Amino acid sequence: MKGFTLNLARVVTAHAGQRPDHVAIVHGDREVTYAQLDVMGAKVAAWLLEHGVVRGDRILYYSENSIELLATYMGAARIGAVFAPVNATFKLREMTYVAENAQAAIAFVSADLLPEYQQFSLAAPELPKTIVVVGGEERSYTAHSFTTILDETAEAEIVDVDDAWPVLISYTSGSTSNPKPVLRSHGSEIWSAQTYTDVWDYQPGDRALIGLPLAWVYGLSTTTTALLTAGATIVLLSHFNPVRVLETIETSAVTLFAGTSTMFVKMLNVFRKQPTDLRSIRNFYIGGEPINRAVAEEFEHITGKRIWEGYAATESFPILATMPRHDTDAPRNTCGRLVPGAQIRLVDEWGVPVADGAIGEAQFTCPGRMLAYFREPELTETRLTSDGWVRSGDLLRRDDDGFYFVVGRLSEMIIRGGSNIAPSEVESAIVSLDGVLDATVVSVPDEEYGESLVAFVATDGGTIDESTLRTHLKIQLAAFKIPSTFYFDYELPSGKTGKKDRRAVSDIAKQLASATASEPVA
Repeated sequence: MKGFTLNLARVVTAHAGQRPDHVAIVHGDREVTYAQLDVMGAKVAAWLLEHGVVRGDRILYYSENSIELLATYMGAARIGAVFAPVNATFKLREMTYVAENAQAAIAFVSADLLPEYQQFSLAAPELPKTIVVVGGEERSYTAHSFTTILDETAEAEIVDVDDAWPVLISYTSGSTSNPKPVLRSHGSEIWSAQTYTDVWDYQPGDRALIGLPLAWVYGLSTTTTALLTAGATIVLLSHFNPVRVLETIETSAVTLFAGTSTMFVKMLNVFRKQPTDLRSIRNFYIGGEPINRAVAEEFEHITGKRIWEGYAATESFPILATMPRHDTDAPRNTCGRLVPGAQIRLVDEWGVPVADGAIGEAQFTCPGRMLAYFREPELTETRLTSDGWVRSGDLLRRDDDGFYFVVGRLSEMIIRGGSNIAPSEVESAIVSLDGVLDATVVSVPDEEYGESLVAFVATDGGTIDESTLRTHLKIQLAAFKIPSTFYFDYELPSGKTGKKDRRAVSDIAKQLASATASEPVA
């Protein structure tokens, strides 16, 4: 495949030529066709060239989800520039790292976030001084208007690039460290989009609701770029809101929806109080974090639709998937089987492959693999094996039929008294009790056992108490896996991509433990 010439922007151009009037994106009361989206991308590309952008230059994008974000992605791709979207919730620490790492030529910033961006620039001088304001009319030497680009700029042609030419830097959420700058190529993005289109059965007639952040590959690549490749219509939300998601499914005849387990929990909580009509949905997809099995099953019972799962990493995707056309009898808690073209191996702590049924760290490779961590050679070396496979840090097992099951993460593994405990296993046991909506398990220091488990449990407001839950868990788990402390219906933060923010929850648990320890003895 190396050396093959292509360009990611052609996924839009192809449909613009074949079915120009088909709606590509709906965002609020706005909609653009494939022909219009293609023109927007061509104009952005021409404007970038006029302002000195050359192949390989990075284009920063700081905004919530928007049509302009996708047009800028296609525009950067057209001329061989590298698109670098950052999560709209990133703050000074993350933005300082992004500024130093990307060394971007130009930044596109939403009008709402412009004051914050300007404040960041004072502490992070590497942030681009040339800014395009999206959703505003500001025009100056350094700040330009996206509207002006569309009104006053010609169109640039698509250039051919090698399939290994970079097109995207995806910055991870940075919940435990600096964001990790995953550099992806035109070839990897196109292969990933085509593969997801096939295995998750995206169709040109679909209307897919996207509430995932487009700064995250689950939102940008797994769903949006793949759906554009399929020629579908994307119903785009600026950000995830469970009430808005359920209302939009009902009012906009949505056929596809993808989210994280945490998103489905929030949607289910809303649905119980105010049911909506979800009969238009053809497929639900879930991924991005360990699955809350009880919530998934309740959602499936309500809708009569299976939730299709997948497994991947920003560094390489797709790897595993349950496929609507092929896996109707798949086990209920599997993340799927290998997608065509992907390879996976499960190894023990010494790198030796484990047998079927045994738990091992997943290492994988596929044509959708990253190029590297941008300007982070040491980090790249720690994540890639000597033969080019990605070390995931995820613990999986495989059954005799080739289905894989996520057990947990090495980095989240709790070691209590010398025994390894996967938080997701304990969480699954907790939510299997009727009346429990969700659970997050973390650890706090323990003088005797090294670590002890703390569980934050969300309930439906019923009569569940600690005694009832402990009785339930004694049947489900070995004694050393049962949390020492429970907190019920505690308000917890979510991560920047809609997943559980375990670091923040761990900090809360430690603060609560410290406060309890400092209380005077009566």
